[in-house]
Parts: sequence; C-alpha cells; structure tokens
Amino acid sequence: AIRQPMSMPRSGALQVVQSGAQGLNIVVVEPRSFEDSLDIVNHLKARKSVIVNLQYLDRDISQRVIDFVSGATLALDGSQERVGHGVFIFASINCQVETESEGIRAYKDLFSKTFG
Repeated sequence: AIRQPMSMPRSGALQVVQSGAQGLNIVVVEPRSFEDSLDIVNHLKARKSVIVNLQYLDRDISQRVIDFVSGATLALDGSQERVGHGVFIFASINCQVETESEGIRAYKDLFSKTFG
C-alpha cells in the first residue's frame, strides 16, 4: 500500500540530500505482509528512496521485512536509517540520508542556551 508522505516522529533531525541532477523521488510504503518487501526493493532498483512504516505488521514479520530490504539496499549500494518507532528510510544510491543524533542535538541546545 502506497500513500502520500506523512509526518512522523523522529529520533533526530533528518535531512535527505540529493546527489544527482535528476529529481528526487521518495515513496511511502506501509506493508501489510512480507510479500510487500519486493515492491519496496523494486522502488529502490528504480532509484526511488522509500520510507517504510511498519505499523500494520507484527514484530516477526517487521523484522523479516527489514532484514530483506536491508540486504537489498546494501546490494544496491544504498543506505538506510531508522527515523522513528517502526519507521525506516531506505535511500537509493542517488540519495544520501544524514541524521543528527539525540546527543548531538542536546549538546547544541545546551550550547545555544548557554552562549546563544
């Protein structure tokens, strides 16, 4: 099942950086079964980045989906990042995902409050 982008909780700031001249395509997928993993991989093969929301899957199936898609992402020279509880981004080779950890954000906040 594919839907339009949505807001989601994040553990850190997320920045998606396009590394090519073509348009950046991001697809949001909420798999309902393990079989939907192949659709996610096909998007990655088509150089689309995919946000995967596992809210409709149980823990075991979620782990299988993440394992399968992670392996395919690695084979396609992509990258991945967990961006929230049960939410992951799998970036194709033409896209780089950068995150800012909670610790770094807290340090920056403290620094700006102290010296800002």
